[in-house]
Amino acid sequence: MGEAKFTPGVWGPFDNGNFWEVEPVSNKYRGGICHIHDAEHIGGISQVEQVANARLIGAAPELYEALDNIITATHNGFNIHQNSVLIVEARAALAKASGETS
Repeated sequence: MGEAKFTPGVWGPFDNGNFWEVEPVSNKYRGGICHIHDAEHIGGISQVEQVANARLIGAAPELYEALDNIITATHNGFNIHQNSVLIVEARAALAKASGETS
């Protein structure tokens, strides 16, 4: 695959009190990735969905990396075992996306 064009590094979801934001996690502010608002008042996205969406978007770089590593390994003929580092990393990314870990 080609080089990723998205903002590099770890992203994190943050509740700013009015809505959720996803931003790069670093000491230097580079701008936000996105804002996630609820729309329960009009029968739209609930606050539960809002938080889940923020977590999923915040895990995007780790999910991308895990999938890219698995695809690269299988393309190169490697057999991936259930407890391999690649699967452990993929599970960690999925746990972050689902809110099971930060």
